[in-house]
Amino acid sequence: MTTFFLIRHGETIANQLGYIQGTMDNKLSSLTLQSKQQIKDYQRLIRELKISYVFTSPLIRARQTSEIICQKSSLPIVSDDRLKEVSYGEWNGKLLSDLKKNYSSYIDDATNDLKPSANRVNNGEPYNHARKRIISFFKEVARVVPQENVLVVTHGWVIKTFVEACVDSKNTLNFNNPSNLSLTKLTLEQGKSHICFYNRQYDVEVIE
Repeated sequence: MTTFFLIRHGETIANQLGYIQGTMDNKLSSLTLQSKQQIKDYQRLIRELKISYVFTSPLIRARQTSEIICQKSSLPIVSDDRLKEVSYGEWNGKLLSDLKKNYSSYIDDATNDLKPSANRVNNGEPYNHARKRIISFFKEVARVVPQENVLVVTHGWVIKTFVEACVDSKNTLNFNNPSNLSLTKLTLEQGKSHICFYNRQYDVEVIE
């Protein structure tokens, strides 16, 4: 059984300003100074959660987060393209408020996220394609490193999409995106998954 701890990257400048990022990877996608300080408190999770492997999305906001977390650890950080956020195509880097005004039918009000149908107009990555790459990553890691605790630093949509896949849901909008720096814990063994918790802040309760 492989135990995964999924952490969403720290808050970025774009998060603060209300841009949707997708695969945007520039200065706006860098972590804020406050977020960098907050992430230092997460360095202890490597030891306390007995992490053996660390994987990250290659996008700058996830890379910066994983590098700070592992700063005092000798664990290597493995980058994997399958952990990238879903691309919103022409809407990467657009203000969510503008999209709500101009494309309200493609925004889910309950989750403040884009609907799967949005890729028809923004030329983004089809959600089914993104879902398959995400699932393939977790299945591969569970097969290669069984009986290990694995930290995965990635993005909100990636985390909620995999969690929904684990509960056998075809709708990727059942859950709100997890908060920045929140933890989700799940186990995976021979295709069977168990969700331990979703979207929690890292504290003593999470460890226990």
